[in-house]
Amino acid sequence: MQRFARSKAARWAAFWLTALLAAAFAGALAPASAHAQDAAHSPCIATVEQRAAYAADGTLDEREAFQESLGNDEPSPGLVQQALAREQAQNGIAPNAVPGDDGGMAAIGNAHVVALRVSFPDRPFAEEDTLEALQALIGPRAVGEAALPSAGGFPYENLHDYYLRASYGALTVTGEAFDYAAQHERDFYTANIGQLYKEALDHLEASGIDLARFDANGDGRIDAVYLHFAGGDAEWGTTWWSNADKMYSTVSYDGVSPCKFVTLHNPSDNPEAARTIIHETGHVLGLPDYYSYTAMTGPSSGRTGSLTFDMMDNNTGDHNGFSKWLLGWIKDDDVTRVVANSGGLTVTRGGQTVHQAD
Repeated sequence: MQRFARSKAARWAAFWLTALLAAAFAGALAPASAHAQDAAHSPCIATVEQRAAYAADGTLDEREAFQESLGNDEPSPGLVQQALAREQAQNGIAPNAVPGDDGGMAAIGNAHVVALRVSFPDRPFAEEDTLEALQALIGPRAVGEAALPSAGGFPYENLHDYYLRASYGALTVTGEAFDYAAQHERDFYTANIGQLYKEALDHLEASGIDLARFDANGDGRIDAVYLHFAGGDAEWGTTWWSNADKMYSTVSYDGVSPCKFVTLHNPSDNPEAARTIIHETGHVLGLPDYYSYTAMTGPSSGRTGSLTFDMMDNNTGDHNGFSKWLLGWIKDDDVTRVVANSGGLTVTRGGQTVHQAD
């Protein structure tokens, strides 16, 4: 498996999106008071103390480079193209091409994911970090089934409940969790975790698991593969941390191929695990981190990015309105568009002009 290379076009698309962020964040974020009880620090971001330690031991640059290589600092190209196509349609412009798609989990409809609980000969799981706890993070195994009790409290009970609310009913996530005992010690996979994913999926297929059922949108790609590994983490900016990644795979399982991968380091019985898997699923859907990996200033590492409660910033609260617009969860008739140029200022809503000024 090989990571997707980010194109120049994707970087220009990210520039276009960045230009919209200030306006979108200003009016579309949940009130801070609504989540005042939540922790201010994200379990996915390195703390100030950790970064100081990395600088002291000489690993900071390497960790930052690893994190940036994942490509989660930019929206996915497919998500951008779909949003642009909707904008062109609203402006009466025919799109130049069919909107791009990154494959994997759809933002609208059903998603059915596979979760792997992977132990190693040299690193077992703690007794409380069970397969049932991992299943509880996802939610129901099928639409209409009940979810197992999760360590995460409202609104972070599980993927299913969180994304059903966040998407206003547009996205329903279900999934199944499986145990797998790796063939080698954990360090064997550090430089090529893609081999571990392949090894585990090969095992599922050999066990008679029909992996085609994990392609709910029928695009030929497994919606997402989550890998919760045993033995603790190696901290931020490493393979053994919670990360979302996109990798090419030439391997087909029952006619479908994997492309979206997530590693999970928090014990599944830890409340932070629910917030982390929800955040990483935002990346699976194509959303970026709304904070900088390198420009962290101020008294805490949280002093960067959107500086407020947001699932893609500090793993807290809801997705903001801009993210929901990108994902197609907000109806076009509910979006106010402002165009300002040399001809004046035009405000439209639902395709109708509601204000015009020279």
